[in-house]
Amino acid sequence: MMPIEHQVCSHELAARLAELGVRQESAFWWVDRKLTHTGGRASHTPRHGGIAAFTAAELGEMLPDEVIITAKNGKPHTHWLRFGRYRGAGQRFWCAYPGGTARTTLEERAHTEADARAQLLIYLLEHHLLSAMGLRS
Repeated sequence: MMPIEHQVCSHELAARLAELGVRQESAFWWVDRKLTHTGGRASHTPRHGGIAAFTAAELGEMLPDEVIITAKNGKPHTHWLRFGRYRGAGQRFWCAYPGGTARTTLEERAHTEADARAQLLIYLLEHHLLSAMGLRS
């Protein structure tokens, strides 16, 4: 069985998502850098310095199925969300909006699927391709 620490985004990525305004709703929380399961009762966790430790599934719900990215020639292209895993060691998981011939591919790689998804969500938020308003797990 995979440890839960490998199924949620890292503390650093969780903190960045909180800074970007992602609503703090998750079944798991980082409190004092320790992972905690709230059992759905997270109302007191933020008051104790906790931040949402989003699972790969929760992050998957937040990532849009498609994004429209403008190519260098000014033409908008629709990209569909894809994710997968490489064989071997290193950054094994990827999450992307492949661009095909548009050369506008967005891709993030990480050691866990949750981190790859969190990194891509952060990219979308930082580059104003997605708004944190209404994002929820």
